[in-house]
Amino acid sequence: MQANQLVATGSAKDEYTARAGFTTGIYLKRLATLFWGLTAIFLVILYNNHLSNPDYLWGVASRELLGTLGIGLVGLMVSALLAAMMSTATALMLTTTSLLTHNLVRPFLSNLKEKVYVRIGAVLGNFVIVGSVLIAKQFDNIFQLLKLIWEFYIVMAGAFWLGVKWRRANLAGAWTSTISTAVLFIFLQVMIPWIPGIKTNPNLLKTTESKKITKTYTAREVDVIERNKEIALWNDLTDKGIINEDKPEPIIEGQKFQKIYKTPEKSVFWTQDIKINENGEQYGSGMLSLELVFLQRIGFDLTKNPQALNETIRLGIRTIWPFLILIIIAYFTKADDKKRLDRFFAKMKTPALSDKEEDARQIQLSFDNPDRFNYKKMFPNSNWEFEKLDKTDIKGIIWTVLGGGLIFLLLYLISFLGK
Repeated sequence: MQANQLVATGSAKDEYTARAGFTTGIYLKRLATLFWGLTAIFLVILYNNHLSNPDYLWGVASRELLGTLGIGLVGLMVSALLAAMMSTATALMLTTTSLLTHNLVRPFLSNLKEKVYVRIGAVLGNFVIVGSVLIAKQFDNIFQLLKLIWEFYIVMAGAFWLGVKWRRANLAGAWTSTISTAVLFIFLQVMIPWIPGIKTNPNLLKTTESKKITKTYTAREVDVIERNKEIALWNDLTDKGIINEDKPEPIIEGQKFQKIYKTPEKSVFWTQDIKINENGEQYGSGMLSLELVFLQRIGFDLTKNPQALNETIRLGIRTIWPFLILIIIAYFTKADDKKRLDRFFAKMKTPALSDKEEDARQIQLSFDNPDRFNYKKMFPNSNWEFEKLDKTDIKGIIWTVLGGGLIFLLLYLISFLGK
């Protein structure tokens, strides 16, 4: 934001300084992310044979590596994590309140002083915080909340992508796509569970079938310890006459052994699974996946599927819907003005140049001749604006593939270090 303000109002020197500072900040963040990733990899190598639950890795490493020094580094680590979370939360709050103030308040109250807008933003910030807390309390863990955030972008996916790649996309299609997606996959799925009896409806409490999976591992130190605990528990339960299962076989480090996993029964329709209330009754928790309810009602037995497959089906329907609705509505409604479309796609297809004067000249040439880049179109004489790959695109793809391949190779080699 500071960079944009300086570019808009400052001198060339200010603009250069702002851009340089902005770019430096980006590189510092990327460098910090790289160090965090490398630290996590090194911790996996260090404690690979000592932990069975990877969620404990960071806490154990902080205690073992920092706590033993006795100079308060564990507290510093906790403070650093809290500071990182608070800075992110602050940035999101400021961004959200700015969007609300400029897009909802200013259009209706356009003659207020800047101080008033700042105060309104502060009030809206309190609502944002309270609303965020209330939403967060509806989830059992951060991953569930992240899933909702990621899925929320599907609401605008059709309008955004078709808006920049399909000339036939129009305002009616964009609004219909956005509103229908929000209503079907957000609003109704949040509100319907509030109807009495819905959460405890037996037809909505179906779960996936549990299956047994056998896997072979090479025993590590932690596996030997866990097996000895299982044997001790078996002996204790057998003495009490509680258990009749076969006794677990003892193992030694380096020995091949098998583990039998029983996949958990997961709710088919409820995003936060099925829970039990204080009266011992089962009830659905979270949002109700109406798309899966519909598939079950028309004859698909989703209880036979693994939960991952049901999640894939659910996300597939949510992803396809906004695109499909926009295309249908756009075909049956009036297209947007051709002149506006020509100007928009002229800007989209004209390469950006560092020389401002030359950049402006190229844009004007595109305005004067909107078809000057049509030779690049992958589908000539169509409304689709996909362009053929040029040398820059091919180089980018090659470097991306090579970079991704090197990362996978590095992770593969690192996986052998702890063995």
